[in-house]
Amino acid sequence: MLANIAVNLKNLRVSKDLSQRQLAEMLSINPSAISAWESGRNLPKYDHIEKLAAIYEIDVNRLFGDDIIQIGDICAIYKQLSTVKKEQLFIFAKKLLAGKNPD
Repeated sequence: MLANIAVNLKNLRVSKDLSQRQLAEMLSINPSAISAWESGRNLPKYDHIEKLAAIYEIDVNRLFGDDIIQIGDICAIYKQLSTVKKEQLFIFAKKLLAGKNPD
């Protein structure tokens, strides 16, 4: 899990075209802390997590990996579905959980 968070933190930084030094300056910390996060040696403290989310313009949960991102995305899509489509999705999901072929 720590390795996934580390990769996610690095990918987010790179996607914003920031060096470790630049990000460290934005957070008022030593660049070695960024390196430790991205190598999986340490996790950021909560106050840094909030600042990172603001810098990357994302929800705090998105810092921690694909599983959370998928859940958030699925919920957003679900809210946009009509009642009929929600019912169809529910039936489909029940079949998947039961190990049945949903087709």
